[in-house]
Amino acid sequence: MSKMTKKEIDLFLKKPLIAIITTLNQDGTTHMTPVWYLYKSNKIIVASEKTSVKINNIRKNPNVGICICQSDVSHKYVQASGIAELNTQNIQEIVKEMSVSYKGKKDGQKYSKDALQKIDFMIIEISPTIIFGENIA
Repeated sequence: MSKMTKKEIDLFLKKPLIAIITTLNQDGTTHMTPVWYLYKSNKIIVASEKTSVKINNIRKNPNVGICICQSDVSHKYVQASGIAELNTQNIQEIVKEMSVSYKGKKDGQKYSKDALQKIDFMIIEISPTIIFGENIA
């Protein structure tokens, strides 16, 4: 097992992997959801439907956790805790960039166009206060 450097974490977070975001329910229990994300300017960005449980939880308590795993032979992961901010800025650009990252250019453009018509998105920007990664292979 070895810790990842800041550079290794930055490179790892550029990959289109599934992340699990954790928010806190009003009763103190955790709510965990698999999500797509982007990593830009040391922030982890997630798009979600405005009325989702995670958005409602963040409105009440902005403390979140997120874990991104790569389960190939390397078995790497990055875990971050921080404060989430909600906004509606650049939604179309973010959803398109995220969709292309995860689905490729052609399918991603089509997916983002359809999603933007059907879903009322809000952006979650996570500013990590703690971030670390490990290679557990």
